[in-house]
Amino acid sequence: EAYSAMGWIQYRYEWNFAEGENNFMKAIELNPNLPNVYMWLSTIHTVRGNTEKAIFYAEKAVELEPAFSKAIENLVSTLAYNQKCEQAVELFPRFAQYMTNQALRLEVEGNILSICGRCEEAFSILLEAKKLSPTGRVLAYSAGYCYAKTNQTEKAREELLVFDKAKFNGISLFGK
Repeated sequence: EAYSAMGWIQYRYEWNFAEGENNFMKAIELNPNLPNVYMWLSTIHTVRGNTEKAIFYAEKAVELEPAFSKAIENLVSTLAYNQKCEQAVELFPRFAQYMTNQALRLEVEGNILSICGRCEEAFSILLEAKKLSPTGRVLAYSAGYCYAKTNQTEKAREELLVFDKAKFNGISLFGK
């Protein structure tokens, strides 16, 4: 677990993906049953553009913990970011089964649809999610992206206002 923690700090806060990956691999060597570590490895490989490894590690996390909504969310996102959109959308019912937070479920589904360029489908989900979380930054980003893609420039600009009002945590505009 110490290697896992060091890997998390290096990957998430220091953006040192190589050292983060090294520590995650050491953690897995010592305990191959850590779904979080596989999720984080999948994210590192998505960022690095290594699609096969990203999907492999995301699937491994879900295999280890099939009802872990965060692992399913990670797999859905990993598939979408690696141009496997149909597979990602097919997992929505499974994700919904384990994600008890309605606002977060809608946010993730709307975000995935926007990543996949399915903005018309994304709009209704994102608008429903905004009713539950009106200042959500991921929602604003996804809706703004879709508005821009569909030439609704004013609405896209309105979504950017959330970022002006949102408190920046020093790590990520999307950080909670």
